Amino acid sequence: ASNPLHCGACGSTCAGEVPCNAGSCALGCSAGLVACGGRCVDLRTDVQSCGRCGETCPLLAVCIDGACQPRVCR
Repeated sequence: ASNPLHCGACGSTCAGEVPCNAGSCALGCSAGLVACGGRCVDLRTDVQSCGRCGETCPLLAVCIDGACQPRVCR
C-alpha cells in the first residue's frame, strides 16, 4: 500500500520519485487512474497496462475490466 517498489501489486514500481499512496502511485492522476511508466492509465481498459502496470494485451486484443480479451467483430 505504501512501498513505491511494489505499489498495489508485487513488482509494480512507481516511476522516479513518485510516492505510493494506498496502493497507487501518486502522480496526480484523476480518480480511477494510476501512474504507470510516467503516465496515468485506467487498468481496467488500457491495453498497455491491463490489470496491472506493464501488462500488455496481445495484438488485436482489448482490455475489458482489467483482462485482455479477443476483439469481437460485429
